Amino acid sequence: MARRSPYDTSAVWDDPYDAPDNKREASRFNVRMKVVLAVDCPERGGQLIGDGVVKNISQSGVQVHTKHALEPGQRIVLSVPTDMLGGEMLLPETFSGMVDVQRVEPVDGRVRVAALRFSEDFTQNMDFVVFIDNLHAVAGLMSRSNTM
Repeated sequence: MARRSPYDTSAVWDDPYDAPDNKREASRFNVRMKVVLAVDCPERGGQLIGDGVVKNISQSGVQVHTKHALEPGQRIVLSVPTDMLGGEMLLPETFSGMVDVQRVEPVDGRVRVAALRFSEDFTQNMDFVVFIDNLHAVAGLMSRSNTM
């Protein structure tokens, strides 16, 4: 008598070694907050510092609206404030580190949308990982309350 498996062996399953349909490492979510970008400016002998407005963010990167003339492949400094979550989490005031410009698309006039990939300054910082997880939860609650 053949032994019957307790599992549905004909069911579709998710093989972790298969290439994903969505190439993203982390799911992004919409959130609106200001960040600070610092770009090397050899003409001025220093850095050009300006604001960016986050369009969406994930554990691996962020999309921002900015007036900086960024180029794919460029490495810049990004500072992400934590005040959106309040002071109860004992986080630093900001997380700062290097990001790599992946893509830049013009929006209108001087404004561009830039896709930035976090370096290990961010991805290996457990406080930053916890911050993004909590920001995701808060953003989800805020979007639900706006639709009610």
